[in-house]
Amino acid sequence: MENRKNDKVNLEKVKHVFRGIGFVCIIGLVFLAFTLKSYDKVSYDFKVSIDVFEEELPPLIAPVTPPPPPPPPPQQKPPQEPELEIVEDDVEVEEEEFEDEDEEDIEIEEGPEEEEVEELDAVPLTFVKNMPHYKNCASGNNSERDRCTRQMFDKKIREAFVYPDIAQEMGLEGVVYVQFVVSSKGYVEKVKVIKGVHKHLNDAAVKAVQKLPPLIPGKQLDKPVSLLYTVPVKIVLD
Repeated sequence: MENRKNDKVNLEKVKHVFRGIGFVCIIGLVFLAFTLKSYDKVSYDFKVSIDVFEEELPPLIAPVTPPPPPPPPPQQKPPQEPELEIVEDDVEVEEEEFEDEDEEDIEIEEGPEEEEVEELDAVPLTFVKNMPHYKNCASGNNSERDRCTRQMFDKKIREAFVYPDIAQEMGLEGVVYVQFVVSSKGYVEKVKVIKGVHKHLNDAAVKAVQKLPPLIPGKQLDKPVSLLYTVPVKIVLD
């Protein structure tokens, strides 16, 4: 029989070429696999701790000075009686007309006005008779309620603190001192950093403190007042 295959499309002649190309590709892939490097994923753990100041300051009570008593009114001098001269009957006596002395207008000086006592809520205090506290810290005396509330600050800030990824990569850690006010309505306000470490850690500490739940406000002289707190937030990267 005649061979009907066209020599131009006969693949048997070029199969060695394809086989060589295949070997070259396989060798290249194997070499590439040995040259690649693999990296282990590094995980960071962090720990946040808060040092609570338990130093108690004496209560601040605005002194009230009573006004001095008003001075006594000046005494009015009685009018002097005229002297009578006795003469004989045959002598005419000239009658003299005497006019009563005008009464002097007496002005009574009023005492100094009482000074208004500055409202206690105008400036936040650092210690009052009834410190702010949470409902679950209502039992006990004032010092025990304050200690329990500061422990709640520690717990709530730990739960709310989020360690920024960039701060972990940079290995940032330290103590951030955060100041805030518990208002006369019990809300946490005016949160700011008074001594920080780095912007990323400072911002994270402020956000955690801002998430503190409302408290029962403090009282001084049976009136709700604002109270100033300073909390050190210690951030450690393990």
